[in-house]
Amino acid sequence: MAKHKAETQKRKASRHGLAKHYDVSTRCVSNWQAAGIIPFTRIGRVVRFDLDEVEAALEKYKVKVWYRAGKEVK
Repeated sequence: MAKHKAETQKRKASRHGLAKHYDVSTRCVSNWQAAGIIPFTRIGRVVRFDLDEVEAALEKYKVKVWYRAGKEVK
């Protein structure tokens, strides 16, 4: 049985789209890209980011914050 097109198609975003998705500047996305923090695909001058791969890459930079008696503890 063939999968639906939306199920097989990966979620891709441009630099601007990724910045909007994570609520950061496009400069921040460029810095992540240059530092090798997030994976990307370049075809000529076009750069695209796979949202699932970026999510997985950023997961290791996630900071866990604990709350105790109304105070934030890191």
